[in-house]
Amino acid sequence: MPDIPLATSLACDPPLQRRAFLNLLGGTGLAGAVLSRLPAQGGTVPEERSLRLDAVTPGTFHGLVGSGFRLESPERGALTATLMEVRELGRPGGAGPSSRAPFGLTFHLPGSGFLPQQTYALRHPELGRLDLFLVPVRQQGNDLTLEAIFG
Repeated sequence: MPDIPLATSLACDPPLQRRAFLNLLGGTGLAGAVLSRLPAQGGTVPEERSLRLDAVTPGTFHGLVGSGFRLESPERGALTATLMEVRELGRPGGAGPSSRAPFGLTFHLPGSGFLPQQTYALRHPELGRLDLFLVPVRQQGNDLTLEAIFG
């Protein structure tokens, strides 16, 4: 089959021959097939890990005192809450393998203003997401202290 120039609407100088065009497409198709099987890089978002409330203990948080958690507030958007204290509140009260000693977490939010008691999504790089019911226990100016109690 002789090489026939492609339609002149393609701006090629010199004109691209049919065989050269098909070879070019074949290479592109092969490259596309290979690239589509490679793992995605950079643009992927890892699946967020979520902690179960019945699985956390004071030990889950002891090493994180002083670190920041991202608190998502419907009223104010994302805020930084610093874990200030992990308090053990007594002995395990329940029976069975899931019983744990009650404990509390205290968070400090500088400059946040008042936030109501409600369930907030907290995120930490080491823990992932944790949904906690937080109660305001002290406000000084715009600084707020919130507390979560685990029974």
